[in-house]
Amino acid sequence: MTWSLRERLRQDGRQAHDRVDAAFADFDLTQPEGLGGFLEAHAIALDAMALARTPRDEDREIDPRRPSYDYEAHSNPAELRRLVHSDLAALSDARQRTSACEPHTAKAGVRPNSLQECHPIASDYVLLGSRLGLQVLRRRWQASPYPSVLAAAAYISLPPVSRQWKALCHLLAAKPAEGCEADRVVADAIHIFYLFETAATDVKSSISGERIFV
Repeated sequence: MTWSLRERLRQDGRQAHDRVDAAFADFDLTQPEGLGGFLEAHAIALDAMALARTPRDEDREIDPRRPSYDYEAHSNPAELRRLVHSDLAALSDARQRTSACEPHTAKAGVRPNSLQECHPIASDYVLLGSRLGLQVLRRRWQASPYPSVLAAAAYISLPPVSRQWKALCHLLAAKPAEGCEADRVVADAIHIFYLFETAATDVKSSISGERIFV
């Protein structure tokens, strides 16, 4: 059996992926403070990704057997960033209407290292995978008794991406595990995982309060 880029990403990125899961597992999505921290960490990482340069559309190698696969439509960091920031604003507005508490604000300057350039396949691999995870987390979020939490719904209520994930997996399975492109995709995916892990760790260190964590 030929070793594909899909298997290599899964193997080489496992530790980085596990660290991201561990970093985000502490946020209690049913609490305003916990959801705010969760969203802010995503915003920090997505901000960095949105600034990264990606190859031009005409330079992208898209599997001709799967012409419906769209790198941008379902994992565009800039669009996801917009949704996260809109949820942070909705959460802040709802909390100010119902409570005297000030909305959470992270420490100034808490930012992971920016990603200068990003291969679109690496971006898709992490962001589409994250979207699959959001589908599971949504059930926990929906159990919140706080209207302010449920008002911040744009990001966590995004539609499923099972079809897009399946298309990406087919593309990765058809690509070799070795070579310059494979090395780049793996390195960029691990870097993106690092952005999310660092963002979550930094946000948690900037928050105080018992209702933030699970």
